[in-house]
Amino acid sequence: MFSFPAGLLHLKNYWDLSRDTYFELGLTGMLGQNNQRGYDEEGNMILEDTRLTALGGLDLTVFWEPLNQARYHSFIWRTELYYANKELLDDRIKAFGGYSYVEYKFDLQWQVGTRFDYTQPFEIDNSQKYSYQIVPYITWWQSNWVRLRLQYNYLNGTEILTAQNTIRLQIVFAAGPHKHDRY
Repeated sequence: MFSFPAGLLHLKNYWDLSRDTYFELGLTGMLGQNNQRGYDEEGNMILEDTRLTALGGLDLTVFWEPLNQARYHSFIWRTELYYANKELLDDRIKAFGGYSYVEYKFDLQWQVGTRFDYTQPFEIDNSQKYSYQIVPYITWWQSNWVRLRLQYNYLNGTEILTAQNTIRLQIVFAAGPHKHDRY
């Protein structure tokens, strides 16, 4: 049985604040149906009333990169906020979340930053429930193809019995031919 697809829209705008700094602002929206339609095991048609799920988002970025020192210094602040609203048969789920981080490049190969995450569980009656995470990190670009990141994660919230502390080492690399190489 035919069902309408979800629609997604993302708008983004860009402004130069100075020769070294720019600002981006984005809006995201998504709308779709979540009601059940089709046939059950006995072949009976299922045609529930239309229920919608709507998602909304806001993102902003401020990026500073001095023109004559761009290889050695930069600063970025990025934030994204999200809201979800899902209609159910007799109720609805509303949830909010987002993250924000700052990152500073202080040398050709080194960056340091910290990120904050916040979210509510995607469930009914979550108004007093949340989790958050604080993540400081340092990144070393060994080359354009190899990056190592050491980070500490502190995770806590109302649904977490004891705070979680985690140290992670991330290695990202690329191998093989690259489009700019000639063979």
